[in-house]
Amino acid sequence: MTWSGVLRTLRWPLALLAMVLLLWTVRGTLLRQAGDYLDNEDPPLHGDALYVLGGGALERGTQAAQVMAEGRAPEAWFTGENVSTIL
Repeated sequence: MTWSGVLRTLRWPLALLAMVLLLWTVRGTLLRQAGDYLDNEDPPLHGDALYVLGGGALERGTQAAQVMAEGRAPEAWFTGENVSTIL
């Protein structure tokens, strides 16, 4: 088999490999731009209560106090369990 035959046989696998390497190289930029496009943050609204799901006790309490201080909820309810610090 000649070199031209080998190159003709490997043309599509090499093109696919080149595309994969190119996409891998620019993946951070592509994912960041996709995230910026998809991020549609709504303004915070006032609620009847604040439900704080699982997490560490300190972080949950701090975030709940901050949201309540902003006047977005008059009371907070904590659900779930604290995350173990051993992990």
